[in-house]
Amino acid sequence: MKYWRGIVGVIVVFFLGIILGVIVSHIVCDNKMHKFMVGGPPDDMHNMIIKQMTRELELDTKQTEQMQLIMQDMHKEMKAFHEQFFPQIKKIVDEADNKTLSILRPEQKEKFQDMINKRKEREERMWRR
Repeated sequence: MKYWRGIVGVIVVFFLGIILGVIVSHIVCDNKMHKFMVGGPPDDMHNMIIKQMTRELELDTKQTEQMQLIMQDMHKEMKAFHEQFFPQIKKIVDEADNKTLSILRPEQKEKFQDMINKRKEREERMWRR
């Protein structure tokens, strides 16, 4: 009996680890994705890319400085791209939501509307950061 309790205990700990890993990964990825979507990669990612390029391509000081300017320009362009196209993307998603609602049964509509509301809350939190 103790043998099986030990096995069950190990399995429970294993699955708790998986669940915790998924939760932490989701939080970290959500935060990084927000930073990326709002205006390109975060500064620490820019620095990491520049360091890697400097090391692998043996960039000199002037080239490294030029890379920093290139990254800053890319960041600005990505932010402008997001601001320009996000309203259109939102419109497409809203239309798909409405089409989906039109084919669902009443009890499904209620659940789907909850899903939509949760998604919109996440989006609002993400863009307010």
